[in-house]
Amino acid sequence: MESALLGALDHGLRAWQVSLPRNAPPLFDDARLPPEDPFNEIFANAHFLGLPFDTRPKLAHPGLRLLHATDRKSAKLLTTPMRDATAAGPTLRSAHQSVGWYLATDFLAEVIGLESYPIAHVQGSTTSGYRLCKEAGTLIVALMRGGEAMAFGVNQAFPLARFVHASRPADLAPYHLENMNHVILVDSVVNSGKTVVEFARHVRDLHPTIRVIAVAGVVQKQSIADGGLIHEYGEQAEIDLIALRLSENKFTGTGSTDMGNRLFNTTHLA
Repeated sequence: MESALLGALDHGLRAWQVSLPRNAPPLFDDARLPPEDPFNEIFANAHFLGLPFDTRPKLAHPGLRLLHATDRKSAKLLTTPMRDATAAGPTLRSAHQSVGWYLATDFLAEVIGLESYPIAHVQGSTTSGYRLCKEAGTLIVALMRGGEAMAFGVNQAFPLARFVHASRPADLAPYHLENMNHVILVDSVVNSGKTVVEFARHVRDLHPTIRVIAVAGVVQKQSIADGGLIHEYGEQAEIDLIALRLSENKFTGTGSTDMGNRLFNTTHLA
């Protein structure tokens, strides 16, 4: 069983190991098979129960795993400068980067899992540090222009990850995905979900078994509701969607209200 499991992990299996009782030694090296606590609420909700609480991971569809922080107080604080009409340029980009770091550490780390590695302790000994599982095999894709600042925040949390800018799916070439285990698509706003779906399909055309995770500041609920583009894509393939908040608002910014223009102080060009 052990050799078969290790072989499956080498071929893309995503799995965790649970020790029972909790203080029992793990069966495998946790760098290969990340440990998890079955009594951890987020882990249980994400992998076993799918409980329909807005601030916890849940299955929105058998192939669509949705996680968001809409009702959390932390999300309300982080959202404020993003919605403030007076915030633009470096101030707004900094706010987006903070959101990217928050979603990476609080959600992506739970979804993908962590692995341990040795680090030098300040007292002179060696201890365990933690990083994203297969962090060096992670590709962060900044969907331009709006997703760049948030993608920088994700990269800040996972410094070993690869980083690429993409304005259209064709900007991702086969060599970008070589030896990659995860692709993280980062955008500031998901409206209809068309861009996310187009990128996810392109990635899967190049690498059918790779894990695709979309991260956004705002996701319109229509895109994940029955009949929405992301919901429909979830009927065909697996995808994780992580958002700071979900919104009923179907407003799509243009000109001075476009997020990309606000981020780069180019509203005068609209």
